[in-house]
Amino acid sequence: MAEVDIERARRCVGANIREHRLRRGWTQGELAERVGVEPLFIRVLEGARRAPSFATLVRLLAALDIEPNQLFEPRELQRNPVGRPPKKPL
Repeated sequence: MAEVDIERARRCVGANIREHRLRRGWTQGELAERVGVEPLFIRVLEGARRAPSFATLVRLLAALDIEPNQLFEPRELQRNPVGRPPKKPL
């Protein structure tokens, strides 16, 4: 059986949650509201400090309108130091 790097997978999932949230222009609070969790929990997931439960994972996928494999795809991500989505044009 192949060894699974759980920490790496958790970082990948967190980074992809963040990327898909920012693509939609949502704050952590807006995603949290759509998923039914506290904004702090989204921050914890994006920071790879915890993994979501199966139920939360399903709600995240639905809210972000993505397939499960899209959370596990490694990618190079640019960090937004403020942790907020880019400003929308007026």
